[in-house]
Amino acid sequence: MVLLRYGLALVLGLCATACVPDVEQTETRVGAPRVLAVSATPAEAAPRESVAFEALYADASGELQQAPLDWAFCLERKSLAELGPIAPVCLSDAAAAERVGAGRSVRGAVPKDACRLFGPDRAPAKEGEPSGRPVDPDGTGGYHQPLVLHDQDQGDFTTFEVRIACGLPGVSQAQYADFNRRYRRNENPALEALELVPASGSGEPIDLLATNSAGELSPHPVTAGETVLLRARWEDCTSGDDCGDGICGAEESLESCAQDCATPRACHGSEVYLYFDPRGRELVSRREAIMLSWFSTAGVFEAARSGRSESDAALASSENEWTAPSLEGDVALWVVLHDDRGGASWHAVTLQVQSP
Repeated sequence: MVLLRYGLALVLGLCATACVPDVEQTETRVGAPRVLAVSATPAEAAPRESVAFEALYADASGELQQAPLDWAFCLERKSLAELGPIAPVCLSDAAAAERVGAGRSVRGAVPKDACRLFGPDRAPAKEGEPSGRPVDPDGTGGYHQPLVLHDQDQGDFTTFEVRIACGLPGVSQAQYADFNRRYRRNENPALEALELVPASGSGEPIDLLATNSAGELSPHPVTAGETVLLRARWEDCTSGDDCGDGICGAEESLESCAQDCATPRACHGSEVYLYFDPRGRELVSRREAIMLSWFSTAGVFEAARSGRSESDAALASSENEWTAPSLEGDVALWVVLHDDRGGASWHAVTLQVQSP
């Protein structure tokens, strides 16, 4: 999941520039209200299927439950000459978009022509033009329907792409049937723990996601100016197709492992997924890369991004350092977890900065 933000002045100038700069939002300090992340549930859906969308919207005071956001599906493909992730007309012309709703969370059905406009199906022809060529898949073999969020107060636009379940082009009938039988749609990843290791390095790590007896998260104290190590952990998906592990893997079915597949559950970490290798012309198993984005209302992170690539996806954790500000007070901190197939989730904690 990549979120991109554009100012109103930029949108008004799109006709002159004919492109949208591909500038990813990477600032870790949260000040003015803005969208930090977007999630879709389910994380992968077919055309006409209903999807629930939610935005993480925050400012310097923390997460905001009310958001002046207007959501719309983009219905125009960008030309090959346009550099951005979305057709600029979708940011400036309501006729090029299909409105979904308003607020911090909305629900809408994936447009019926999503696989024709943004997938492997041949795009519909425009008047006086031949039908368009199919869209090339991303590095994981997937296709994405663009979504635009317009911040009515700030004048900013944020784009998000929801993964769409389309057909598998250019394969034999046997491969197509095999893919449909074994492919598991993407699920949103989720953190199992967010551990804080004190600067002294002594003592057991503290899980900031552990709740108290009332089922609530408690602010954890840190010393002003202290640098702590934060370790994010997610579910280990290495077991894959072991019958009895609770996960219905690509090599399992209701017939071969009823206890896992009667009520299918995906692994909420680096999932194993089926991929068609265009070079070898065969179906292969791959692992998702996991990325984390770090945000806070104060203090400094060592890195804005961390995570695990596909090659080291068996390691189900990632670390980052955070230095507390010099002033006392509560600091909101967010960790956004996303996989390279478009799934996302986030977790928020509060750190209580105290004097030495």
